[in-house]
Amino acid sequence: MSLTLDLQVVSRMASDIIVLEIGSNDLCDSLVDPMRLASDMCDFIKRLHDEYRVQHIIVSQVIRRVRPFHMFHSYNAIGSSVK
Repeated sequence: MSLTLDLQVVSRMASDIIVLEIGSNDLCDSLVDPMRLASDMCDFIKRLHDEYRVQHIIVSQVIRRVRPFHMFHSYNAIGSSVK
């Protein structure tokens, strides 16, 4: 993930609440390990909380895409890993 510019915006806005819709583009790549993606998402959320002092971080549903088919297993793995 390339988040440098986005994190600069987060820093300037000093938000108390952030809603994230993340992960679905990464799951389009069949080489992406869904467990690693879930771990990266959790690390990012922890970073927002610890470094940027965001008090409430909401991760909305990772949006399912109709294709490619191999992604369905990945969605289930992400859903059970990120809570």
